[in-house]
Amino acid sequence: MATDAVVTTALCASILSVLGALFIILIWLLVRSSRIFFLKLIVYLSVANLLSSISYIMAYIDSTTTQRVECGPNSSATPLYCPPDGVCIAQAMLMLIFENASIFWTIAIAFTLHEHVVAKRPRVERLEPYYHLCCWGLALIIALTLLFTDRLGPADSYSQSWPWCHRRRDNC
Repeated sequence: MATDAVVTTALCASILSVLGALFIILIWLLVRSSRIFFLKLIVYLSVANLLSSISYIMAYIDSTTTQRVECGPNSSATPLYCPPDGVCIAQAMLMLIFENASIFWTIAIAFTLHEHVVAKRPRVERLEPYYHLCCWGLALIIALTLLFTDRLGPADSYSQSWPWCHRRRDNC
């Protein structure tokens, strides 16, 4: 079925992303000569991508806390996994924080390259604390703002949440 192929492809892509991020992080940890500032920024980006990929893998884990229901009017419809609201909100928070952090780390890397290559500023390492504050801090502020304004959770016709977990109340 087409839905199964999409799910399998997304899961495989997430697993490959986890493996790639772990490879970058392990190389940086094991090879001392790779511990330069520019590669350190790539490691921070890899950490954000690793945790973002884990949040996607969470969507495919069928555990005892997940209900399996039939969707649609007929019984031969594609099964839908309906995680509890707390799991859905946790997944939404992870996605928001680490996807946004990934974008912000990419911007930080581009800015660092600009400062070092174009502006000829040799001491770009001094910006690292500000990068952490901006990249992780802004991503967290965005996610917490959406959490506290009740915009995260399952998508259904009864709530104003963003559709992080697709389901209908009459099915779950």
